[in-house]
Amino acid sequence: MNQPAPDRSITGLQRRRPGAAGLIRGQRSEPQHAARAEAAAVTRQLESDEGAWPAMTSAKAQSDAQRPRRNAAIKASKGQVNVEIATDVRDQARAAFRAAAYFEGVPTFAQFVENAIRHENERVQREHNSGLPFEPISENLPAGRPVGGSR
Repeated sequence: MNQPAPDRSITGLQRRRPGAAGLIRGQRSEPQHAARAEAAAVTRQLESDEGAWPAMTSAKAQSDAQRPRRNAAIKASKGQVNVEIATDVRDQARAAFRAAAYFEGVPTFAQFVENAIRHENERVQREHNSGLPFEPISENLPAGRPVGGSR
């Protein structure tokens, strides 16, 4: 009745080695951990206190801390525009963006197109409205035939 317990250990398998993520995590130096903890603390403070800005040690840290807030404000004030334009005009615009984006300081094609529309708006305002801005129209424009002539 008093039999010894059977040996249920698994034999023949090698012990598992830690995964790559564990190795990398283990090789990180203490300053990286401290920098990550500081960045998390800054993020928490920014999220909890809208008006207060913590002291930043560098311009890069300040720009990184401001980026999410700035992008959220920009997204809230932007709208989408869908238009059909001639393929050659579109392709030339893409080529111009790729050629000059770095030198002009334009980060995205959307920003490039926005700048082009802004310049055309300013030209039309100068020529047809004594340089004054037009009253903004937020509703959709009528679809159908082009106004005042052919395409």
